[in-house]
Amino acid sequence: MATKKKTAPAAKAGKKKTKPAAKPTRRKAVKPAAKKTAKAKLPAKKKAVKAAPKKITKTVKKKTVKPIARKTTAPIVKKKSPKPVPTKVITKKVTKPAPSAHGLSPTDITRLAIQQHKGVLMANFKNILSLSDTLHNGKHIVAIYIKDSNKTRLPLELEVMLPDGSSIKVKTEIVTGMGEAIPHIGQATDELSDSVSSNYMGTICCLVSPRDNPEFVGVVTSGHIFTHGKCIDYGGILSEEQKRNVLINFEPKATLLFQQMQFNQDLAIAELTNKSNLLKNYISFSKGQYIISDDDLHSPEPNVTIVSRRNNKRDAYILDYNVSFEISYTNISKELSNIILIGTNNDRQKSKGISVGGDSGSAVYHKKTGKLIGMLLGGNDKFSFVLPVHPTLDSFNFNIL
Repeated sequence: MATKKKTAPAAKAGKKKTKPAAKPTRRKAVKPAAKKTAKAKLPAKKKAVKAAPKKITKTVKKKTVKPIARKTTAPIVKKKSPKPVPTKVITKKVTKPAPSAHGLSPTDITRLAIQQHKGVLMANFKNILSLSDTLHNGKHIVAIYIKDSNKTRLPLELEVMLPDGSSIKVKTEIVTGMGEAIPHIGQATDELSDSVSSNYMGTICCLVSPRDNPEFVGVVTSGHIFTHGKCIDYGGILSEEQKRNVLINFEPKATLLFQQMQFNQDLAIAELTNKSNLLKNYISFSKGQYIISDDDLHSPEPNVTIVSRRNNKRDAYILDYNVSFEISYTNISKELSNIILIGTNNDRQKSKGISVGGDSGSAVYHKKTGKLIGMLLGGNDKFSFVLPVHPTLDSFNFNIL
């Protein structure tokens, strides 16, 4: 122990200038640097390691949360799911209500088809009597009425040009075997006739009275009864020179007051002068007018009743309405519009006319409501023709009794 203490200071003293300067620099430069760097590096690594996972967890949370909320849930679900739904809805709205955007209903479209094709069809097919917008199996179609059974080259559908430039096809129904349409006046077979030609007779439809003169009672019948079956329009209210006696059961009981034969009417009114034994058996139609709609077509049961010739009743079916037909009067053929078709069967192809000579002027009323539909004009082999009377009576201030 003594030798160690002595050698140690000797060495330090002999090398004060060189060794002590090198040793401290090495100790100060190497050892402390190693200690400091080791101490600094170790905590730095610990801090970096600890901070790194924190940053990683934070960035992972941000990356996972943000894409899920924005990309998968909000944009993908909301944008992709609504896209197919509106396209389906839009296509349905465009195909069905598109015509209504132009103010065209299915009925309007079928009428437009008639306007666009009637002239050409009537010119090329001489057997066509009329075209009508109507229903077949619940769908709007154009009925083509022909007088014979020749359907050669007649179209099964018509192309309609719409106001926007697009087109649509409307199906047709060809009704065959119509024959000639004539007024159903009779010769000495019924109760109402003209004193000038008593052999031409018809039927009384209903009783009327002017709104401003309740004492006046008149009978309504067909206008052609007073023209011997000719198409002659007296223009409405008759002058004193035009007035004449009307026979009821061959007795003068009325005076002809009104007669009109126009494109949509064939009607006459005779004022009763002798009311005895006349009003007892007549049906009142004071309930008003029955307006026909598509719902009345192809009824499973007869939906109208005809009253003619001494209260002779029979039932029939409504088959079409608002139809135009050329009527063969004894002097000329004249096209009349607003005709209602009735017949013996609810199928237009199988129907037959239900009226005969002498039935002109017969009342046709709705079975269920008892309201008057119109007055029988005539018919052909398949149908009987009815004309509404209310528009004419209203325009001349008459009430139906």
